[in-house]
Amino acid sequence: MWDSLKRMFRRRSAQQQVVTGSPSYDEDDESSDDFSWMLPPTTLVDPAPWDRYWRDQISHEMAEFVHMFCDDGDLVDVMRANGLRTVLCVGNGISQEPRALAWAGFDVTALDLSPFATEVASQSAPPEDLQARLLGGRSGGLNGHLEFTVGDLCDAACCPGPYDLVIDRLTLQLYPDAHRPLAIRAVANRLAFGRVQQTVFP
Repeated sequence: MWDSLKRMFRRRSAQQQVVTGSPSYDEDDESSDDFSWMLPPTTLVDPAPWDRYWRDQISHEMAEFVHMFCDDGDLVDVMRANGLRTVLCVGNGISQEPRALAWAGFDVTALDLSPFATEVASQSAPPEDLQARLLGGRSGGLNGHLEFTVGDLCDAACCPGPYDLVIDRLTLQLYPDAHRPLAIRAVANRLAFGRVQQTVFP
């Protein structure tokens, strides 16, 4: 597992990569693998399925796609220009975006329901070139505060903030329609009053 993570975080930027094939799997597993491991769990209160999900992503060498749409260059520019400093990353999974933002000088908290994903994210040591890519080439090495936390977004006592910015990457949409307003309210309640409102990235 850790060898897979090392390979993942040492890959070159997407512009430098040439994809030549699909993830490998044993021939004996071809008929038994229904690819259900690719789908995120439906529960947002039970960490066990999420632990299993992230283990599967890593074992199938698909975890690198967690950074596919991450380019925080403009975000870094706006935060620096407006003196904003604190960030909460909701449903972070194994992403290294919080580490890159801390490297850019911000105080970042990464919140996730999965203890396994949080352990992987917190113990990983991605190279500076990956962090620079996640920041859109903006300067780093400023060493802000970084904290990884396991918890439920809807638990008001968990990471109460306030934060200048909340980043949500495809987490709130996983809540059932009936519970999504509660989750959105939980995010809004963590924002610093009168400053930046919720920012949702694809």
